[in-house]
Amino acid sequence: MGFSDVLRQAEEDVRKVSSRHEKARREAEGEVRRAEKAREARVRDIEKRMRSIEKKTTCSVALFNGIHLYANRVVYADMKLSLDASLKAAVDTRGGIYPGGWTASPRDHRKLFIVIESHAGSILRECDPDDEKKARDFVALVKATAAKAGKVKADACSQLAELQVELDKEKANTADIEAAKAALEAVEGDTAEIDDARKALEELRSKVPQEELAAYNEEKIRYGRRILAGLLIAVIVLIAIVLAVVLSSS
Repeated sequence: MGFSDVLRQAEEDVRKVSSRHEKARREAEGEVRRAEKAREARVRDIEKRMRSIEKKTTCSVALFNGIHLYANRVVYADMKLSLDASLKAAVDTRGGIYPGGWTASPRDHRKLFIVIESHAGSILRECDPDDEKKARDFVALVKATAAKAGKVKADACSQLAELQVELDKEKANTADIEAAKAALEAVEGDTAEIDDARKALEELRSKVPQEELAAYNEEKIRYGRRILAGLLIAVIVLIAIVLAVVLSSS
């Protein structure tokens, strides 16, 4: 094996060990990113569960004749009443349908109101008398929602407190990330194989007569120029083909 072959093999060894080291470094970086993403995903999952619980305490339950019932309040126009066990709701009916005599049509004097009262104020909403069943069903739902509002809130607070502890613990848990970063640092610091290969190459270079080394380097330069020229020709040919296609289609 001639000098050029030995030197070329030594350079190839440097490239190979450098490539292996770079591959190992990229893989270690990937482990760091995966550990970070896994932790972020766990944090997002906990936060999502917290938002879901919070939503249940304020979500919309029903809407009737402009009165909007939520899990924690009832709203009509500008009046907002918080729901609790003290809230009162009822259907108030007044009047009736009276005979109109032999010649007149029956007279409808019915009135129907939904009345909702709390310490903060009251809601009085007139409704269509023909919707009495719907009004009574809605009032029953208001009362049932108000009766359990306290428990719903207490349960939500308890669940949120537990999840907050879990969230704080997860945010503080960086063990997997730190382990991955330590592994990355170890890979980055382990350059012994590369150093040995480079040292062997330099020792080999130092033993070669300068004129032979110069000839070898010159050959590498000429080879690089041939590669570059080939690439330029390929680019020119590609541009020519593209131009020909464009011109032929125009």
